Amino acid sequence: MTAVLGAPDRCETSTYGDKCTYRNGQVEIVYINGKADWITYNNPPGVGFYPAALTRLGVNCPVDISKIGFAGDTFAWRGTCPGLHSAAVFAGEGDAPTEPHNRRVSYIYIKAKTP
Repeated sequence: MTAVLGAPDRCETSTYGDKCTYRNGQVEIVYINGKADWITYNNPPGVGFYPAALTRLGVNCPVDISKIGFAGDTFAWRGTCPGLHSAAVFAGEGDAPTEPHNRRVSYIYIKAKTP
């Protein structure tokens, strides 16, 4: 993760494993058995709230709305993204700066498949 996010701002031990924050708290990762398992990305810049939001960030999840759970302010994928247990995109307030027709994303949560 250091190659992508830089050194962690801080790390602490949680119930499940080490939890580290990066980029002034913008990214939080819980490591289980030394592997990134729960990833939270807060306020991703320039990402609008729509089904392809994860794809814009390089996460390979279907954009077909029939394969995505949708509940008002949340898009959710469960078992449909290769290598992931689940993923969710949560809407925030206001418009996305680069996509004024879409709401801003508040945060993205990704859960990997841990062995």
